[in-house]
Amino acid sequence: MRFKIYLSGLFIFLLILPQLTLGAGLVPCGGEGGEAECTACDLLVLAQNIVKFVFEIIFVVVTVMLVAGGLIWITAGGKPERIAQGQKIMTNAIIGVVIVLVSWLIINTILWFFAGGDPGEWWKISCEPPVNNLPWLNQ
Repeated sequence: MRFKIYLSGLFIFLLILPQLTLGAGLVPCGGEGGEAECTACDLLVLAQNIVKFVFEIIFVVVTVMLVAGGLIWITAGGKPERIAQGQKIMTNAIIGVVIVLVSWLIINTILWFFAGGDPGEWWKISCEPPVNNLPWLNQ
């Protein structure tokens, strides 16, 4: 029952979050105030911003899961099934972080490949200055 309450609270928080930030920064173009028109490169920047936002949420969830698993393990009172449950939660959280980091590496490498960019900062996509080696991005 408590899990459902926490899950409902998290869901409501995630629904309200865009209103709290006013959507600032996700779409880097085409807004009010004289922003430049959107190009194909801006779509890649948008995808990168969404991935970054999702990863910030994921790391909060993983931290909560590690704490919850640790509390279950600590309060097990010597019961082997509770100890195993706490260890399983913590192990799954760590495996999840590894999967998330590997997927981040793959996704950002693909985005960098299509956007060009500096090999020293391959995870940062910027539409300024225009990418000259891929003219289709500057349309």
